[in-house]
Amino acid sequence: MAKANNKFVGISVGKSDPIYLDQNRTDLSYYTFLDDATKTWLNTLHCTWDLWKKSQGITKMLTDYFETAPNPYLSALRILTNVSDFKYIKSKTSLGFAVAEDFSNWIAPRKKIYEAYLLPDLKLATFELLTRQRNLQLTKLVSDAYELPEHKDLFLPMIQRMVQEKKFKDAAQYASMLHLQSHFLDPEVLLLPLILQNKLTIVDDLLAECTEAREALVTYLDDLLAPAMNLEVLLTSFIDKNQIPEVKMSTLQIRPMNKLVGRLTKLYNLPPELCPNLNRRRGEGALKFLIYKRYTDCTLSGESWNEMARETVGLDSRLQFELLKCLAQANDVKEALRWAREFQMPRDQWPWALIDCEELEFEVTDSSNSNVVTAVEENWDTEIDSTLYHTLRLPKDCIKIVDDERSFEEFLNQGLEDVTMVGIDSEWKPSFGTKQSDLALIQIATNTTVYILDVIGMGKELVNLWTELGRALFDNKNILKLGFGLAHDIAMIKESLPAMAGIKATGQGYMDLLHLWRKLATEQCFQFPHKGDKNFIGESLSKLVELCTGHRLNKSDQFSNWERRPLRESQLIYAALDAYCLLEIFEVFKSQSLRSGVAFNELCAESQDVMHKLPKKNTRRHAAKAAIKTRTTLQTAPVNNFQQSSWNNKGKVTTEFFSDMQPAHEWRVVCDSMLGGLARQLRMCGCDCVYVEFDRRGDQSAKVAMKQKRVFLTRGGAYNRFTSYVPQGSCYRVVADRPEDQLKEVLNHFKVLVMQKDIFSRCQICNHDEFVIVSKDIITELGKSFAKLKRQNGYRYLPGTSAGVNITTTASTAPDSETDSVSSEDFKLANSIRAMVNNCDRTWQLSTETLDVANCLTKYRVTVQVDRVPANVLKNVEQFYVCECCGKVYWDGSHMERALNGVLRDIITWQ
Repeated sequence: MAKANNKFVGISVGKSDPIYLDQNRTDLSYYTFLDDATKTWLNTLHCTWDLWKKSQGITKMLTDYFETAPNPYLSALRILTNVSDFKYIKSKTSLGFAVAEDFSNWIAPRKKIYEAYLLPDLKLATFELLTRQRNLQLTKLVSDAYELPEHKDLFLPMIQRMVQEKKFKDAAQYASMLHLQSHFLDPEVLLLPLILQNKLTIVDDLLAECTEAREALVTYLDDLLAPAMNLEVLLTSFIDKNQIPEVKMSTLQIRPMNKLVGRLTKLYNLPPELCPNLNRRRGEGALKFLIYKRYTDCTLSGESWNEMARETVGLDSRLQFELLKCLAQANDVKEALRWAREFQMPRDQWPWALIDCEELEFEVTDSSNSNVVTAVEENWDTEIDSTLYHTLRLPKDCIKIVDDERSFEEFLNQGLEDVTMVGIDSEWKPSFGTKQSDLALIQIATNTTVYILDVIGMGKELVNLWTELGRALFDNKNILKLGFGLAHDIAMIKESLPAMAGIKATGQGYMDLLHLWRKLATEQCFQFPHKGDKNFIGESLSKLVELCTGHRLNKSDQFSNWERRPLRESQLIYAALDAYCLLEIFEVFKSQSLRSGVAFNELCAESQDVMHKLPKKNTRRHAAKAAIKTRTTLQTAPVNNFQQSSWNNKGKVTTEFFSDMQPAHEWRVVCDSMLGGLARQLRMCGCDCVYVEFDRRGDQSAKVAMKQKRVFLTRGGAYNRFTSYVPQGSCYRVVADRPEDQLKEVLNHFKVLVMQKDIFSRCQICNHDEFVIVSKDIITELGKSFAKLKRQNGYRYLPGTSAGVNITTTASTAPDSETDSVSSEDFKLANSIRAMVNNCDRTWQLSTETLDVANCLTKYRVTVQVDRVPANVLKNVEQFYVCECCGKVYWDGSHMERALNGVLRDIITWQ
């Protein structure tokens, strides 16, 4: 194909063909050239932009220019690539974005007129130039204006080049934008590297419009979960062979991979047959859960155990063997032999524990009566349970089954007549594999009757009746709908019944008794009529029923097959009681509130979110005020000894006094690559924390810990390997999953004292504690110097820059978009909290006047990252702190309030 001006030659979409001649890859001067007159006009445009920003004047200047241009596409591209901020464009705040936006609006109704000017070589040049900047929103805007997807195959070689250069994120974003996903069906080319880099949002975008890619990826990932495969070894080999950069080590573990395959299968509604290995793994987990419920928790009835075990195992011989092994380990060999007989499993395939049991084996093999199994099954319900449970106070004939069109119409016509309050619950079969269970029952309880709507029996086809149910009950504000964890039930109803997809889960007419319980327990002087069993804890419906009535619920039928028809009588009673007890709980709440002097009606109104009609409050401002009040109270109390934040068995922090604690700024620690979140939290607390991000096996982290005599923190099975050569007491296995919980666990274990002077005293990027304090005026001068040096350097990274430092570990710096939204009032309001930290002597090394302002460098000759300070922050903040070692700029912004009111609230010792 001939190309105008010979700018692009050798274009080919074949993998083995040349992509570009080297001289053509950078020869784009024709598409960026400006004559002197246009340069003068562009300078005027810059001056106007500096004065007015986005305005009608800017739009008029641009549209007038487009109108007079011989080729508007070429002229707009030249203007766009020559604006001063092209390589650093920010959406809505940059001149370059305004040029692209105004041109897109102007050309939209004129595309037919100028379509002859939109040649393939111009599109290629446009795409090549767009890859030199990082704003994806601008790229999409220009792509639509220049109709790049219409010639999408032209750009395939450039995207393949990005893959070869390990720019997987860029390649995926461009492939999604240009609809080239079908060229990347092989998961190892693009999708797997993105998964290993934990860029799952980009993976979702890439899969959004390509069914083949979804199925290929899920099948590939499921194969990695096969029993004979060692996931970590396989992925490590792939990483080494293909030199994948920036790998997140958590992606090499079984559990995250299981979750990813399950999420993709559910997200794209893929058939369970695509992932047999995941189903097997989840089946094994389900069996262990059922064994626990049956033999340890003792909350699974015989019938429920029988049907759920059979449902979980199915015809899978591996799961059948796993069931026998689990039963043998639970010391129920007789039950294991019963299942072995039902599965007709050959004796030589039994677990060894069964083979050794000769007496029971004789009982099974010698019995010629095939009714043995039947007899066992029929006698499940004869099990003796001495526990007294709460029972349904309605006669059995008050449980009405609604399972056909006629009974449904009768319920809608008569069941809700003169009803002002109902209890609502729902049931579905527990799902352990990738196949999602459907809603089985909806229970609606009134004072006199419990209606059980058989969703499976009636199906989704009765659209008019389901719609009428939504209107007559769920949308009816005059009927109070009680639930426990109501949002979960409503979400299942909406997902399973399209005709009811529009119903609400909150607001007037809805009340979640779980939320009301929490309000009464934490905000009111409320006393339950019964104390309950102190060993039976937790926020469960059964516990709440015990506190209100004196007896808990029998949950032995909770985990049962709710899709089987007909339902057992015990299942029907269980389902009815789950809904009816909500009415009983509400009456107890009401009567006990009257006795305790609690304003119950007002509390109910708050719980129904009626107050959402009032003007919304600034939650951040109120949180700050509350924190100021709390901290002031704490500061007035005398402190005689050190305080420790102690970790109790509920995961909450309690305050005790200790004198043998080590200050946070003196504690030296190394986190392995699995604990990146914890490393950020520790640095936020002022701890000297080293974090080697891409240390796959943790060996480098362990060497640093031993060489520098630091504590080494790790997770999982790696702990056993490191304890053999890391000094005793210097290696610790972190148990908690969330970084916030890990922080509390570690600080408690090592008795680390975190005081207000330690907070934000260490750089979140490089871990150093040397800072220089800088005023707003100096930051402004640094910004001017940075812009001048950047222009002189051809908009490349400046000498001495810290571009190589991974900024993804930043924990305390608020995102630009979030900080920009903070008003000057918010900054002023925050001063009281900041003063508590700022007025104390932080444990950093703080200096003044050490910066080389003219060259924008710190005393260690590192470029100050002044370009990352948002304009709104510069306007409202008077004081900044620059890290001498990496150039990162910090300020006391909204992130401090979030930290003090969040994870650090129960950790800091205030003086």
